[in-house]
Amino acid sequence: MARRVALALLTSFVVSIVSASGAARAEWDLNVKVERFRWAEDTQPGVTETGPRFGLGLAWTQDRESGWLARWRGEIYGGSVEYNGAQLFPPNDPVKGTTEYTGFITELLALYRTSGGGAALLAGLGFDYWNRQLSSIQAEEWYVTFVRLGGEIGNRTRRGGGFFAGAGVKYPIYIAEDAHLTDIGFDSNPTLHPGRAPSLYAEIGHRFAENWTLTGYYDSYRFKKSPEESTSLGGVPFRVFQPESKVDTFGIRLHIHF
Repeated sequence: MARRVALALLTSFVVSIVSASGAARAEWDLNVKVERFRWAEDTQPGVTETGPRFGLGLAWTQDRESGWLARWRGEIYGGSVEYNGAQLFPPNDPVKGTTEYTGFITELLALYRTSGGGAALLAGLGFDYWNRQLSSIQAEEWYVTFVRLGGEIGNRTRRGGGFFAGAGVKYPIYIAEDAHLTDIGFDSNPTLHPGRAPSLYAEIGHRFAENWTLTGYYDSYRFKKSPEESTSLGGVPFRVFQPESKVDTFGIRLHIHF
């Protein structure tokens, strides 16, 4: 139910912003990315995952010199990263392996660009889903609805060109984790809800031709420890939770505009 509500809110937000911004010239861009991904969990012993991920995205931006405008982006992504952690059950022996990530993200931004197009304030709403495949039988599915607040300088549209940069903060307003606990022997599979915390993002780029842009970016998530949930394993009671977790990514994107 909560996931349906979050998606309904996102759809409503998309319709209202696009309607309010009125008709304007717009352009699409197709983009590819490569990034260095790092996941870390605050456990004893600690868990880290590091490695490359790749993505293919599509974006749409209204081309206005000033005033309100809308921007949408969607992306599918994935990759294989190195896992360094420990077994789930005592004695928690060290384990190394590979974690497979697949996911998609969709986000709509409303921007207010100042006269002359030199700076813009932005607010956005997004939905991010990923599957974290830890082994052939152990996986986690994450559902994150977030808001974004920030600002930009420069103008990345065809009427602007040159350098641009932006930065701000993200905040998850809804988080759900399906840890598929029954797949690894538990008697039930309660949904986990990691705690919310703000995180930072930043981007710098250059539109070096009418149809080409290169950007470098940093993105992140911060998740607090989830409330503990009750389950059992072979009738033995267990309390399960998602530990405090951090995500940091550094990457580059190449955009072609049309």
